[in-house]
Amino acid sequence: MSRYHYVPSKLKHAFSKLGDLYKKIPDTTGCIENINSGKSCNSWCCKNQSPQVLYCEFLSAWNFILKNWEFEDILTIIERSLKNYLNDSPTKGCIFRNYDTKLCNIHKKRCFNCRIYAITPDSEFNDRLARLRELYKDNEKVFFREQCDLVKTVNDEKVEDEDTDKWWEELCKIEKIIGVKKELITDNPEGTYRTYHDHILIYLLPEYLLENLSHVRKFGNEEEKENITITFMNMLSSAIQGFKNGKKDKNS
Repeated sequence: MSRYHYVPSKLKHAFSKLGDLYKKIPDTTGCIENINSGKSCNSWCCKNQSPQVLYCEFLSAWNFILKNWEFEDILTIIERSLKNYLNDSPTKGCIFRNYDTKLCNIHKKRCFNCRIYAITPDSEFNDRLARLRELYKDNEKVFFREQCDLVKTVNDEKVEDEDTDKWWEELCKIEKIIGVKKELITDNPEGTYRTYHDHILIYLLPEYLLENLSHVRKFGNEEEKENITITFMNMLSSAIQGFKNGKKDKNS
């Protein structure tokens, strides 16, 4: 299970605080409204990027998924998480992008970074983009794009640097509510600021399996990565089916 030590009894309070924070971020328009029009970029951001989220945000989304999704849909997300994790390219899409509709499967529970995407102050976004361009300047697999010009706040409300700073500070406080130490609120290897697919695998898998996956990601070829994904998903499907059959037997 998860390597992070959090306090389950405080989750309800944290989820409530998350809801309050998300309400402070201005609603946006332009993306979904144009998704099937000639103006659409076909959800380029979701197709090519994997948003990083704090652990409290992941737990909120995971709680929603477990309560509302079918087993088969959950398995699909776990499989996508495996494939993303094993993919050593810096560019890979979000596991929650619906391939058919191009929409987000957890839009109502989307994270802070998705909510401020395309309305982030230019000074903040451009600095971040410049750092990424320098970091991946020799990697042809990485694509860069300016902020989406279709998206704007519903009331044309301008978001300032102090707004995003204040919201981020509030989000970090919520992370601390569930027991995460301040020094872990980072994107360092041991930190809690991670992609959804990383969070899901860390939450579900024991340490030794994560180490095996890391080895395959680093040294395995595409066939080996595909084989380990198929093997793991078959094992997981069988385990879940056995659990479901066991519950049926007890109720019969």
